Order: sequence, then C-alpha cells, then structure tokens
Amino acid sequence: MKRNGLLTLVFGIAVLVVCAWVLVVPLVVEPELSVPAVQALPAPAALPAVATSPATTSAEFLRWAQRGAALGELPRSLQGTAVDGGVDLDAQGKLVIGESLRRLFDYFLATAGEETLEQIRARIAFYLQQQLPLDAAMQGWAILGQYLAYKDALADLPGHDGSYDGMLASLREQRELRDTLLGPTLSSAFFQAEDEYADFALQHVTHLRDSELSAEEKERLTQELLATLPEESRREIEATGAPVRVEQQVEILRQQGASEAEVWQLREQQFGSAAAGRLAQLDQTRAEWEQRYGEYRQQVQQIETSALADTERQEAVARLRAITFSEQEMKRVEALDRIGAAQVSVGTDE
Repeated sequence: MKRNGLLTLVFGIAVLVVCAWVLVVPLVVEPELSVPAVQALPAPAALPAVATSPATTSAEFLRWAQRGAALGELPRSLQGTAVDGGVDLDAQGKLVIGESLRRLFDYFLATAGEETLEQIRARIAFYLQQQLPLDAAMQGWAILGQYLAYKDALADLPGHDGSYDGMLASLREQRELRDTLLGPTLSSAFFQAEDEYADFALQHVTHLRDSELSAEEKERLTQELLATLPEESRREIEATGAPVRVEQQVEILRQQGASEAEVWQLREQQFGSAAAGRLAQLDQTRAEWEQRYGEYRQQVQQIETSALADTERQEAVARLRAITFSEQEMKRVEALDRIGAAQVSVGTDE
C-alpha cells in the first residue's frame, strides 16, 4: 500500500489553490497522475472506542498475539498487498521508532470497518511477535497503545472552515495533541517528514498570498524553501508538483484562446494519450459539477430570501441538498457553503 500521512494532508503547489479545486471537483482517482489532494487538515474517521493502554506483562501481549494468529487470512482489502512500513532493530537490538513503524500501524488500521479494533490490534500483536524479539515487540505494542489514544482523540477535534487561518489553527491543534499524547520524542519520530511537508506548504501559501511579490519573486522563494528540505522530500515535492505545473500551463493556454485540441496536445506530450483522455474527461466532470453547484446556490439564495421562518429555510436547504447531490458529494457541498457564508460575513463586516 502507498504511504499515507501528510502526502495526503498538506502538499502540492499551494494548499489553498489545490484545496479549493478539490472541494469543487468531484473525487476522481488518477492512477498515473497522482497529485495528492491537499486535505489540509482532514477530519479522520473515529475508530471504535476500546481500551488502548499498553500491555503490562508479556503474558498479556502474547495472548493478543495468539488471538491475531487465530484470525487467519487478512481482510479482503489487504489481500494481495504488501505490508506498508515495517519494523527494524538498531545495532543494540532495540526497536527503531520512526515513520516506518507508524505506517505499519496505519496499514492494519486501514481495515477499520472490515474488522473490529480488537481484531486489528490482535493482528498487529501477531505481526510484532513474528518479526521481533519479545522485548522489542512489547515496546512496539506499548507505542501502539499511545498511537491509538492519539487517533481516537484526533477524531474528536473540530473541523476547520476551509480558510487558511482555519487550516493553520487546526494544524496547530493537531500538533499540540500529538505532543501531549505521544510526547515530543515519539511525535517527532512518527511525523517529522510530514511536519516538513506541512511547514513547506504553509510557508509556500504565505508567499502565494502576498500580492506585493512578483511571480519571479514567488518562484525564487519557493526554490529557497525547497532547498531547506531533505533531498528525498524535495524530490517528492518536485515530482508531485509536475502535473500541477502542467495544469497551470493549460490555464494560460485557455486564457490565450487556445483550442481544446491544443490543450490535449500539451497534456499528451507530458503524460501520454491515455492520461490526456482522462484529464479531458475530468474537465467535463468539473464543468458539469460547477454548473450543478451554481444552480443549487441560486436556489439556496431564493430560499434564504423567502418569507419562510429560519427553521423552515434550513429544512428546505437540507432537502435541496439531498435531492441534488449524492452522499459522497454532501460533505464537499457543506464545506463550500460554509466558505461562502464566511466570505459573505467578512464582506458584510467590512
């Protein structure tokens, strides 16, 4: 399975620019052109509540491992996949605590819903027992308990309003929660790479939002930011940003009056004909979505200016959403509505 984390959290050419695009465009998976959707601070799904205190004895840990062994084959979603992450020992035979261990936990935790959290914990215990000496395995088991407590608390954090300031405040809350429940050392070991991505993306957006900077100055500052990152992180950002840069070129072509055939040619040169076809389909899907959302907003405005009572207006808007959008689209619509309402509020205050 692919690595997760901040590569799908705060990443790409600009947090707000891409985030706004993702909110407007229905979810479409592009396997060959994977620009990670910038979900600046997603609200993770809550895991079932269970006790997450670490095992106090080797006997208790081994009982969990035995339960994992008895579960048999992996859930359907994991069958045919390679374990993401893993466990390693240092020269002294102690467990190496880092991103790889966290990705291992996330690999199994991704099956929440297919299996209970008790079953997932048992599978992790069995994996640790199979891969590590007992002391190191129990250390990993104790860390899992801390990590689950953090994940559970993270799901209870309030969401953000889609604004830059809201994203920044939400990220700060996540980091404070991490340090409280995991401790600074474990938090850094698990999330250092993601924090580097986050800091880069947020600073990059600050530069993009600065109207006093020219395009050349913004590009120079971006390159300076990239130079501060480790080489591996820098390569990933540059590679992942390539499709976004091409789409910027596409927008420039369209503003200059280029035909869709010319747009196709540019994309085909960069990504191949199959990907160019998928992107053309995505353009159509986006246009259809924008039209549908625009018509919905017009109807919402009519409801909001009607003589209905507040409660009746809210119910009417809820009914309109339900008949206009799918369940998958609903959260995106609600987020867009909140952003629109916040912008109206700011304009009124001014």
